Amino acid sequence: MDRACDAIDPSLVGRESPPRRVRVEPEAVRRFAAALGDPRGEDPGWVPPTFPIVFGMWEKPIPGLELDLRRVLHGEQAFAYARPLRSGEELEVRTRVAGVRQRKGSQGELTLVDLEMVGRDEGGREVFRMCSTLVVRQGVGA
Repeated sequence: MDRACDAIDPSLVGRESPPRRVRVEPEAVRRFAAALGDPRGEDPGWVPPTFPIVFGMWEKPIPGLELDLRRVLHGEQAFAYARPLRSGEELEVRTRVAGVRQRKGSQGELTLVDLEMVGRDEGGREVFRMCSTLVVRQGVGA
């Protein structure tokens, strides 16, 4: 049977990606703000609160979490901050499986996968937390 059609194993909850270093690149901030149509992107000290999406959750995959992205819908996203991001700073980010839930949808089985990305500064202090819910369609013909 095609593994992409299998349900996602709930035992993956708590599993993390390897840590990776990211930099809040000023030019990336400017381009991101421009894509949003936000003129504050020209301010060299301002970083949009949704910027961590740029860091991507798939750069270093979570071991054991295999998703067929053709079957994935983005459910929701939330951001929380201990302080604003700073242009030019470096962070360590990790992504963790925070939850796996099964649901019946109008067109078949669904798996909701909650992912949590945490960014920490060089002192190990949490700067941001980004939570996402992915909706994964399961089954043959999904």
